[in-house]
Amino acid sequence: MYGKSARQDRPVSKVVLVYFLGGCTYSEITALRFLGKLKGYIFVIAATAIINSSTMLESVMEKPPI
Repeated sequence: MYGKSARQDRPVSKVVLVYFLGGCTYSEITALRFLGKLKGYIFVIAATAIINSSTMLESVMEKPPI
């Protein structure tokens, strides 16, 4: 194996940065991780917030005036 580097023996994964403005859900993160395993991508995920059912409802509910 002369002339071959160790990098050539391993499969190459493509790295993709995904940035969610306004937040994302755990389900969306899970879906990207699953897709990455199927297609050989590594997703680096960044978001302004992680949204769950409570925060989603809070964002659409009318708040009483102070």
